[in-house]
Amino acid sequence: IIPSTVERIDEAYTLLEAGDFDAIVYDAPVLRYYEARGGAGKVQVVGTIFNPEDYGIALADNSPLRESINRGILALKEDGTYQRLYQFWFGSES
Repeated sequence: IIPSTVERIDEAYTLLEAGDFDAIVYDAPVLRYYEARGGAGKVQVVGTIFNPEDYGIALADNSPLRESINRGILALKEDGTYQRLYQFWFGSES
């Protein structure tokens, strides 16, 4: 296996689908989105995430928005909306 790099992820998708790449290593949500959308039926995300990273929302210290954002995210998770959105955009979680 000879690793290669590309300037843009779209180039990697094209090379993968053409058979010039065997795999792509990249940000998991971006790859899951491609698997569920443009690459649906043509590509599959496999294996485990080997460098997990969390995402966050940056706010100024003592922002009055912090509590309402946290409550909103919690409500989305509790009523199943978060899972439905995840499923729609990224497919099933593995």
